[in-house]
Amino acid sequence: MDKSRFDFLQSNEGEADKGIFIVSLYKRVIWTFYRVLLKRVFCLTKIIHENKIDEEGSKMPLLVYVSRERRASYPHRFKAGALNTLLRVSGIMSNGQYIMVLNCDMYCKDPTTARQTMCFNFDPNISPSLAYVQFPQMFYIVNDNDIYEGGGRSAYMSMWEGMDGFKLMICCIFNRVFLSSLCNHLYDVLSTGETLRTLWNEQRFWMIQSVSGNLFGCIDMLMKRNGAKKASFRISNKAMDKEKLEKYEKGKYDFEGADRYMVPMTIMVILNIICFFGGIIRLVLENNVEDMFGQLFLSLYVLFLSYPIIEGLISSKSKTN
Repeated sequence: MDKSRFDFLQSNEGEADKGIFIVSLYKRVIWTFYRVLLKRVFCLTKIIHENKIDEEGSKMPLLVYVSRERRASYPHRFKAGALNTLLRVSGIMSNGQYIMVLNCDMYCKDPTTARQTMCFNFDPNISPSLAYVQFPQMFYIVNDNDIYEGGGRSAYMSMWEGMDGFKLMICCIFNRVFLSSLCNHLYDVLSTGETLRTLWNEQRFWMIQSVSGNLFGCIDMLMKRNGAKKASFRISNKAMDKEKLEKYEKGKYDFEGADRYMVPMTIMVILNIICFFGGIIRLVLENNVEDMFGQLFLSLYVLFLSYPIIEGLISSKSKTN
């Protein structure tokens, strides 16, 4: 939709009669029918406002709504395709030199962001191979427990500093054995001003990711590579659920709607329980502390990490019954 058409509709909004409303409703029904039948999202561009002045007399930025065309027979590349469309629209309408990309639930609180980005673009050693500048995300409503590791502390405050070649830390090398890796993680947490609770929650969530998320991610990738599954994109729910929020604030996991991810975690918990009690029986019968201490310690450590998982599995099971 061009600007003149949009201005016409906006100026005559109060003069629309019943007949125009019926025709508009009819067109909307036909549009929806074709969209559902052809599985196609049509291109739409709307100028929300241009050259407007706010109450304080300051000029407001140009605001444009863009919905790109998507067809079921053509790959649309998800967010990358959306950014390409926005680049084309921005090049035609404003031709801005810098583009800042934000999700719908994020905002930029630093007014010097553009200046910091320009430092990278003007650097002759970096700019020829520079694609984009990504700033770390900061979360301000994360619970003190942070059982889902939603703050991203390890990625934004430790690992990124070692991946860009500056301020390289020894903690970015995760090829240690169990105890040395745990000591490195402990130093990571304490050096960034966090507590032992953060260490415990991150260890637990890394275990959940390794058992469930990474496993299903590999299976999903192999199925897509072999053509057994098509690429899909599921929009996450941005609405706040009061019951889930209360569980999160109490430090309890919520596995509602994640049935298939519960299967490997349940198997892991059951195997560790069997191994732990079986090891105790073997320790009592054979009195072999040296051989069984490490195995029992590892099983007990996994069970301690799995306690909130067991609690979440039991609560979700009782809720379904």
